[in-house]
Amino acid sequence: MNNYETEFKFLIDRLPVECLKEAQKYYIKQTYFDGKAKIDILKGLFPDIDFSIINTYRIRHVESKEEKKTILTIKSKHLPNEMARIEEEREISIEIAESLLSKADTNTIIKNRYVDYFNGYNFEFDEYLNLKQPLFTVEVEVSKDTNYEKEVNNFIKMIDDHYGLKCCDVTFNPIYKNSNLHKYF
Repeated sequence: MNNYETEFKFLIDRLPVECLKEAQKYYIKQTYFDGKAKIDILKGLFPDIDFSIINTYRIRHVESKEEKKTILTIKSKHLPNEMARIEEEREISIEIAESLLSKADTNTIIKNRYVDYFNGYNFEFDEYLNLKQPLFTVEVEVSKDTNYEKEVNNFIKMIDDHYGLKCCDVTFNPIYKNSNLHKYF
């Protein structure tokens, strides 16, 4: 059985500091790598996955007040005619993470993430810390069956009205995929 990720992503010019005072905060260091070079290890961790459709491999170290963990994530491209893509995750040890990243070409994104619950959705505000210029985004994860055209303006209105931010929809712009940010920013 596959898990699906379906999300909207918006570029914002700043964080809504006042709205995020009570938000859960995470420090995230995520490294992208070429999983094909480590396919034997990956197949052992995800035995039921068809790796021919997987194009993103990521190790994420997450720290919050409550916990520290390391998560391996694999993702497919967007499914045909859909916003959704397959996403599978496993918590892994530091040793497995180091093995997957050893002798691999990687790029790393470091960010603070603030998660705020509003109007039935988790709004995930990201403040990128290691790019050449400041960058802020907000993501909203939705159900697999969400209609993009029908909902995108609703989220823009929520971000404007509740958070007081102007935003730009970058959901399908490959420049704003986390794995690509280091190339452009």
